[in-house]
Amino acid sequence: MSIMLVLFLIHLQQPYLGLQAPNQVPEMFAPGLISGPNDERMLQCSPDGRNLVYQIRGVPYSVLVFMYALPNGDWSKQTIPSFQGGYFSEFGLGPDGKTLILASRRPLSGDGPPSEKTRTYLVLRNGKSWSAPSYLGPNLDAIGHPSMTKNGNIYCFKYDGVQSHGKGDIYVSKRVNGTYERPQNLGPQVNSPMFDVDPYISPDEDYLIFVSNREPQGLYISFQKGPGTWTPARHMGKELAEGESICPFVSPDGKFLFFTSNRHNHPRFASEPLSFEAKLQALSSCQNGSNDIYWVRIDDQIERLRNEAF
Repeated sequence: MSIMLVLFLIHLQQPYLGLQAPNQVPEMFAPGLISGPNDERMLQCSPDGRNLVYQIRGVPYSVLVFMYALPNGDWSKQTIPSFQGGYFSEFGLGPDGKTLILASRRPLSGDGPPSEKTRTYLVLRNGKSWSAPSYLGPNLDAIGHPSMTKNGNIYCFKYDGVQSHGKGDIYVSKRVNGTYERPQNLGPQVNSPMFDVDPYISPDEDYLIFVSNREPQGLYISFQKGPGTWTPARHMGKELAEGESICPFVSPDGKFLFFTSNRHNHPRFASEPLSFEAKLQALSSCQNGSNDIYWVRIDDQIERLRNEAF
């Protein structure tokens, strides 16, 4: 076994696959292993960084993919969980790393063709296995990109809701006595007349990061001033807006922002004609214009934006 391979396997035993942590400049996450030629997005992680879950879109349907650290220090192969079934799903991993909110076209029976309606389910992890999805009730039907706080509140987005301020808005459904209330719109300080989607809520519910196509497009942040009141949403900077930056998630320790982008590093013009082999190589690589996953150190920037907001 080569020295380089031994070093690589040692690194894999560390959190986040042993990757060197980024600074304030976004870097692709695990190129060739997780970020690749497919449409990868929505990476989220457990508090210790040793359980990873992300989504791969495309035919025949979008799936959730898990990787986790093994007792011997290695990492598991990528697996699709059994609760995924044959249905399109989005998800939100709770701050404890053991609670997963599944927004899925899965029918209530759990069998047969997909439903026309997206429903929301709770899935719990016990060791390396997961419970069967448990339906959370009609108040959470037709939501997208759920994100959960420590106390169980769920933030999400909805298109053209009754309370909407724009084409897509951010909502919160509060967990009261074990039941989820009807989602409430976060209001015009957060939402705009455009599409505001893909919320990430911090575990303590003190800040919200989301995607907006208002000008300038990109990731926005808003801080909770008091119960149900938010600071005006602020753009998080052009470094996070290159390509279509979507699906934000902050590691539970508050240090790293994971997000999805379709940015690419291929020139749009070449002085020499493109060969067929070179074309296939570009299509089968990372940064081919499809989505990849990126991460960046974010804690200092969040605190700076918090100070400016207050």
